Amino acid sequence: MADYLLVVDMQSDYVAVGKAYHEELTVAVNDKIASYPSDRVIYILNRFFWERKDRRKKFATGLLLVSSRIFEKRRAS
Repeated sequence: MADYLLVVDMQSDYVAVGKAYHEELTVAVNDKIASYPSDRVIYILNRFFWERKDRRKKFATGLLLVSSRIFEKRRAS
């Protein structure tokens, strides 16, 4: 079985300037992303129930995006 990396909730709602550990967290997650083949990285964003579906969610500033495998969930985890 192959390993995949799920990058969950690394979006500007949670990880941004002024929020706790935003720089350290982004660097650590980017290091982990870089250690996986791009076809094994999956991003999962949380869309709050009140948010419009036609508005694109924003990833955390500086997050390494290596895959187009991006999915949305509707409940916070």
